[in-house]
Amino acid sequence: MSSSYWPRTGKSYRIPGTPLPPQAGAPMVLSLFYFSWWTLAIAFAVCAIFGYASYKNRTILWALRRLRSKMRSGVIAARPRFYRQRFTFDQQLGDIDFRVRGKK
Repeated sequence: MSSSYWPRTGKSYRIPGTPLPPQAGAPMVLSLFYFSWWTLAIAFAVCAIFGYASYKNRTILWALRRLRSKMRSGVIAARPRFYRQRFTFDQQLGDIDFRVRGKK
């Protein structure tokens, strides 16, 4: 019986010697080919942000989900809008006479 072919599929990749994911190295590579103080500053800022996220055990996908959640105000309705509007009242509950309503 052989061992599994996929022993490390759940392990995330990192830049060797650092806690940073590989996406954090992309601005560094860009700053090597197009050197400018701005690109170097952006590369270090991105590495700092990814380092802090890695320290807090957060991922890029988590940040994208969090951003989308904040853009839609953080609430996902369980029912569609047209379904919820069927149950809204046009008048105040105090104005409705429940003794008469529903009787034939």
